[in-house]
Amino acid sequence: MRIFSPASGRPPLDRRKAWTCLLINALICPGLGSLVARRAVGWLQLVLAWGGALWMVLAMFRFFQDYVRLLQAPPDWPNHLRAASAGFVLFLLGWLWSVLTGILALLESKPPPSRTPPGVNEDWSI
Repeated sequence: MRIFSPASGRPPLDRRKAWTCLLINALICPGLGSLVARRAVGWLQLVLAWGGALWMVLAMFRFFQDYVRLLQAPPDWPNHLRAASAGFVLFLLGWLWSVLTGILALLESKPPPSRTPPGVNEDWSI
């Protein structure tokens, strides 16, 4: 069994669509490009990245809520920092996983068709 061969039920992507999926995963929304590339793991990547981002934002919100209430840094600020860091790590794992999936989709993609006109060799001699 070849590791990088496309799954039998899924047609290989063309190179342009594979690049699009990689860029969506890397720059817009982790996991969304994987879903566009018809990879079911995109759902897990979405949950991991968005769950981590939400966890991080909630930890920061609770820190600022305590800060405003006390008018100074809360005494348990290391707990807030750990919670925000854990959310960041979850987001980072989801993002890295989605970028890796995009790279694998790019490696599995079929190359673009040749643009050489028929009857002409690669060095453009007839």
